[in-house]
Order: sequence, then C-alpha cells, then structure tokens
Amino acid sequence: MYRNSILFITILGTIYSQSLMNSFGLGYTNTNFGAASVGNGSNYLTPSFSEGVSLGNPATWRNLDFTYIHTGYDGQQVTFENGSINQFSGLNRAQFIVPIKSKHAFGLSLTPYTFRTSELTTQSDTTEGQITNKTEGGINALTPSIGVKLSEHESLGISYSFLFGSSRLIKSMVLESVTYGQTNRLDHSGSSIDFYIQSDRFNKESFGLNLYGHIGMTIKPISVTQYKYYLYEDNDGSGNHNTSNISSYADFPYAGNVPPPDTLKIGETYSPYTMNFGFNYSAKQRWNIVGELGFVNNNYSDDYKKYSPLQDAISNVWHLQIGVNRFSGHLIRNWTDRFSYRSGLFSNRYTLDSSKKSIIENGFALGFGFIFGVTKNQIDFSYQVGYRSGLPEIDKETFSKFSVGLSLGDLWFVKRREL
Repeated sequence: MYRNSILFITILGTIYSQSLMNSFGLGYTNTNFGAASVGNGSNYLTPSFSEGVSLGNPATWRNLDFTYIHTGYDGQQVTFENGSINQFSGLNRAQFIVPIKSKHAFGLSLTPYTFRTSELTTQSDTTEGQITNKTEGGINALTPSIGVKLSEHESLGISYSFLFGSSRLIKSMVLESVTYGQTNRLDHSGSSIDFYIQSDRFNKESFGLNLYGHIGMTIKPISVTQYKYYLYEDNDGSGNHNTSNISSYADFPYAGNVPPPDTLKIGETYSPYTMNFGFNYSAKQRWNIVGELGFVNNNYSDDYKKYSPLQDAISNVWHLQIGVNRFSGHLIRNWTDRFSYRSGLFSNRYTLDSSKKSIIENGFALGFGFIFGVTKNQIDFSYQVGYRSGLPEIDKETFSKFSVGLSLGDLWFVKRREL
C-alpha cells in the first residue's frame, strides 16, 4: 500500500511553475492581470495601471488616453521547508485595448487560466518501489471585452472567455527495479462571462472615492475528455512512450504496436462563480488607497478525483488586499512625473474540498512604472514575496514573483487630446 508522503517536487527550470497548488483539481487559477496589479497585490478590479485604469477591468478602459498593446513576463520561485527551490519564467499574457472617445472601449486578451504542472512522488511502505505523478499543461482563456459608459457616474464592462487547452497526467511506477509508464491526456473546453461596474458617484472634490464590483459566472462548465494510453515498460527512462524499437533499451511494447487510447468523456467538472468588491480613495498629490475583497466558489464535481494527483481540489477562495498607488500625471512637466509607485498587502484563504482544510497565503507587493514616448508607452516592474501554510504533507512553502509589463500606446479611435 502506498503512503501519501511527498518526497520531492522536481525542478523543471525555465518552462514550468512548480508549486503544490498546481496539483489541486484542474490546477492553480491565474489571477495575474499584468505587472501593475502584481505591484500592489490586487487581482484585477481596482486601478493599478494608471489613474482610474486596471488592465483587468474593462469598465475602466474608457479612461485610457491611448490604445495599448500589452504583454508581460513573469519569473517565480517557490522554496520548500526542506530547502529545495523550484523556478518558473515565461510570458504571462497578451492584450490589446482600444478606448473610443472616452465613452466606450473594447479589447482582446490571451492569458493562462490555470497552471497544472507539478511532479509528486509517493513511496511504498511494504515493497521496494515508488510512483511518480507528473502533470503538464493547463487551460488558456481567449477573452474579448467591451466597456461602456452607462451614465455620468457609472461604467459597465463585460468579458466573455473561451476556455480551452490540454494537459497530461504521466504516471511512472518503479517496481522491482523495472520502470512502467502510462500517459493520460486531458482536453478541456468551456466558457465564462464576467460583469464589471465602476462608479464615481461618491467622488467629490473633498472626498475622492470610486467603487468597483465584479460578478463572474460559467456559461459552459469546463468539460474534460480523457485519453488513456497503454501501459508500457519505460526501458530507456525517457518518461515518454517512444516509437522506436531498434535500441536494446527500447520501450516495451513500443508505441507503434499498441492499441489506440481509451477515450472517456468525463463531462462538466468545473463551473466557478466569482464575486469581488473594491474601492479607490484618491488622496492628495496623486496618491491613492485601494482595497479589494473577493470570493470564488469553484463548484467542482466529484469527477476531479479522476485526474487530480492529490485527489483533492480547492473548493473556494477568499481574497483580501489593501494597497497604495501613486500614479504618474496626465501632464508630464518633468521626469519625476513619468514614474508611478505601487505597494500592497494581500491575503488569500483556500479551502480544500475533500479534507476541508484551509491553506493560508499572505504576502507583500512592491512595484513601479515609467512612462516614455509621446503616446505614453509604459513599462512596469513588480515584485511579490509571501508564504503559504497548511499545504498537505509539506505544510509550508515560500514564494516570490518578479513581473515585467510593457504597454505600447497609439492613437487608434482615441479622441484627440493635447499631447
């Protein structure tokens, strides 16, 4: 019988993120909407990019001065109590936003939705042998969005996300010095819709307060189709079922001599519902205090146990954030007006479905941005550091994230302003 003790989580270098959070359900949900939001620890609701604008909230896009093409890069590191260090780096999003005459806006983005990559090894209590479960891939989101000015004080944003992608669950078993391998491929598809509201109704000359709200729901719950491939002896130790049978260390049976994979339609397994509230209080000299409170109910079906390495999923998440921003000015009078500064504290509580235990995440964020060029191109740098406690078996892990965002501006459809 195998004991669920985690021996290690393998470093995959510069390709994949390695955290135990990736092993729950369909993976760790991405809440990164650019380096600016990373800089104050917010998710996406309140302004972080520029005054009155969040790249993740289409209700705020009409406040942009220019059309923007945005891309971002992340580098992450996770350290476990035993001293092992795992790293990740790669592009995190691509986005195109067009404000139209300060009244409307539309945009299109391509982002990671979940990260699934992890590697877990369990050791036998009774026999010589071990089992390694390795997951790769995740779900992506292609999201068109619009923003509309509803009234003098309110704006509405709507996003529709097409969710798609594939992942692999690779099981490796070492029994009596023989390594066996089996691969499962999972194809994912679904869709969701998000509604955003922004109001400056309470934004007075002596009391600058903006309020924000968000509700997200599933239109088509994420379905999973599983392809279960044939069990084989991994004689060459590659972790893949090779097609060649020439080498004396060829896999047995080789891939060209096995039946096609068994196909299983697992069905609708994941239909999250989200709700967020936020505020932005404008103080003197472009300083702003922001805060967010959010809740996510993931609504997993019991079928997740068929593809989750830990046989568990995150059932719900509570998010709390408070931060301070100082944005660059609309009119650039000197070089100091080109800088923006951000910082914040954030806390998340994840509740597990099967064990009902909670994982607590606390962290600190810091960042700055710099405007250059006539169309207010912007580059942002941000850093987060924090820890998670309550993780199964390993209990704690610390994490750090470095994020860079580049936004290039243009004048398409924008009401001409004085440059």
